[in-house]
Amino acid sequence: MKLYSIENFLTDKECDKIIAHIDEYNEPSRVSNDDLIDGGLEYVYRNSTTSNLYDNIIPNLRQRIADELQIQNLKKGEGLQGQKYEPGQYFKSHTDFFEGEAYQSNCLTSGNRTHTLMIYLNEDFEGGQTYYEDTTTIKPVLGRGLFFNGVFYKHGVNKVEKNTRYVVATWYKNT
Repeated sequence: MKLYSIENFLTDKECDKIIAHIDEYNEPSRVSNDDLIDGGLEYVYRNSTTSNLYDNIIPNLRQRIADELQIQNLKKGEGLQGQKYEPGQYFKSHTDFFEGEAYQSNCLTSGNRTHTLMIYLNEDFEGGQTYYEDTTTIKPVLGRGLFFNGVFYKHGVNKVEKNTRYVVATWYKNT
């Protein structure tokens, strides 16, 4: 598996600022094929919460990411999302690209997702590791970014056991 690791991409202060925003503005995370159980109270694939991160939270963050990853066209990137996983929350194994009906509704004009960037905002939690189906498990490190091909690598988030896991995620498309 090839992962591009970006050490110390965000400062402690930037991580704290994003976490405060996520705590204030979050809603149940969604997937393209929301498969609800228990009368819609729990998602089969994922049960975290998500917050859209606007450019004014950390000015120039999208440009810093593009510069680091040598992405010439910012329009290839989706908006940044803050994700929060509390104890008991998880995201089952998945790829980040769209297929079938989800492709029809998400990709016809903008293209499909090809790469994923995730940045850890904290490391003071138990469980909640990012895992890949090739058995690689990534230890979270505050401020570390991980960039990988989201088409070929199935990945997920183990159930958080203690405290809360926070990350920033974004996806890059092929057109």
